[in-house]
Amino acid sequence: IGLVQSATAADAPGFSVRPLTKEDVESFMGLTDEVGWTNTKFDVEYLLGRKDSKAFGVFTKDKKMVSVAAVSLMEASQQPKEANARDVAWLSYVITAKDYRRQGLARRVCSEALKWLDSNYPSTPIGLYGEKEKAAPLYADIGFKDVGKTQRWTTKVDPQSLLRSDGSIKASADGKLEIPAFVDQITMGSCTAVLVSGKELTDQVCRADVAAFGGDRGKELRAWSKRYPDLCWMVKSVNSTKVGAVFERFSNSPQGGNGKILSYEGFKALSLKTEGVEVSEKQFRGYCRKSGADGDQGMSLQSLFQLYSLPGNDIDKDYAKVTGQPLPDSASSVRGYVFGRATKDKGYFLGPLWSRDQECAGALLLAAVRGGCVIQFSNNRQGLASFELMNVEIGVGDNLETSASKAQVLRALGFKKGGGSRFMVRNGDEKSFYRADASNTYAASSYEFA
Repeated sequence: IGLVQSATAADAPGFSVRPLTKEDVESFMGLTDEVGWTNTKFDVEYLLGRKDSKAFGVFTKDKKMVSVAAVSLMEASQQPKEANARDVAWLSYVITAKDYRRQGLARRVCSEALKWLDSNYPSTPIGLYGEKEKAAPLYADIGFKDVGKTQRWTTKVDPQSLLRSDGSIKASADGKLEIPAFVDQITMGSCTAVLVSGKELTDQVCRADVAAFGGDRGKELRAWSKRYPDLCWMVKSVNSTKVGAVFERFSNSPQGGNGKILSYEGFKALSLKTEGVEVSEKQFRGYCRKSGADGDQGMSLQSLFQLYSLPGNDIDKDYAKVTGQPLPDSASSVRGYVFGRATKDKGYFLGPLWSRDQECAGALLLAAVRGGCVIQFSNNRQGLASFELMNVEIGVGDNLETSASKAQVLRALGFKKGGGSRFMVRNGDEKSFYRADASNTYAASSYEFA
């Protein structure tokens, strides 16, 4: 569409508009800090480094950035596998410094961003979220139509209460929490959350995300896990029936004992069958400690289940080798996952969160909050971080619709539904953006529940 290019302050002497580069990250962050947005430096660097995105800034004569806007393409392959999926784009990060508002700068910088999109990706639908009173009129003037009100779900989390579910955390004499600066697993109920580390676990989560979301956002998730390794957690889906079958095959009934146990000899046979390796008795005792078992007595069925919940142990693979049955889809081996981010000055935030059930979601929330606390207050992997925490408000990003199953889980976790912003579209309608907002992982938090 043709945009009105009327004379504005940005056209007048003293102002200039140009594309942004990674050299502009700090100035960009200065504007987001001014309006209180929760993006991190990594988010901005990622945005400016994408080939299919472009950000523009308005600068004063003394080279001060005073207004910004960005457009980002999301290809059809990144979207849920719906019929007629097509490339779409987003207009985001529209900010003008407080002292330079009402001078037409936002209109000018948005126009430059849209011209770039039209030149490189003609007729691509583009969407945005805008405040009804302040921003919607501007966007309507440059060709966007209002297609509906979004929903936003929020809750208050008391980190101290939540963190007390972590057995490694103790309260000091002054009432503060003493938190070991680094752990790689957290158990809550039947769920053990582990860090998403290594290629195998990362690939499993990315495949599970494709199955849950429908589109491939693996590039963003892999970059996120490398940038915030202490904040990306998963819960493995451990098939208890398969664990029971393996346990039954290699366990025995000790003399004078009640029930069966997996002794060192049985565990050694299991290792030979599944890994082709004969473990030593010392190694067996190490596995017992990890699973909460007594090395002298051997492993119970529950201990073996706990062991398979930890990284490096795959019940699906072992069961297939023991029984000769084929391996299932690796996406089914993931019960849930969460990607978080944190900065020393802004605190911590949750990104994509997907869970098969409420208990798993609770374990992931505990792991993410705990990881964020450690990074925010200690920034090291040694010793203890002792500090006080205040309630944290967590929002579930704007969505046009909330499914009944998702709403049920959100309510069970204490979330309440409130009004959101307006969703506006240019060159298309809301159907082009079905669930597409959830893949915008570099710019905003998003949550998905099965």
